[in-house]
Amino acid sequence: MQRYAAQCQTDLNRNVPTYNNMLSQLREVEKNLSDAYSVNIIPNRYRTIYAAYYLYDYFSSCQETDLDKIVQTMLLDQIITKLNRIINQQTEMILNQRMALAKQDEHMEQLQQNHNAQLRAMAQIEQNQALQTNYLDMLDTNTRITNFFVTADYINKYL
Repeated sequence: MQRYAAQCQTDLNRNVPTYNNMLSQLREVEKNLSDAYSVNIIPNRYRTIYAAYYLYDYFSSCQETDLDKIVQTMLLDQIITKLNRIINQQTEMILNQRMALAKQDEHMEQLQQNHNAQLRAMAQIEQNQALQTNYLDMLDTNTRITNFFVTADYINKYL
């Protein structure tokens, strides 16, 4: 255990200068970053990784040196991105509305079919009632004729 502790102490002593060197470099980078931000050339809202990459890419890929133009271009890109997102959302909303209208049309078609079926059933019932009325008229006529003949027969036999 003592040998292992001694070996760990040796490794620690060997890594401490590297750690201290990295720590001093980190502090130097933070100081440089703080100094760069304190110049206030880039507005606060564009001090992000995305904006830094965009600015670096823009400066390294073109000959433009005016930061205001680059920031305006970046604003236009952000506006275009937001507009594309809004257009996509509206497209989705329109598609959803179309789907709802299609479902509503389908439902209306089913209601119309049900209505037509009910009208046919009512027409059938009405037709059956007309037939029933005809049969009742026939029965009534038959009863009157039968009564007439019975009365006539009675009169002929007994009067």
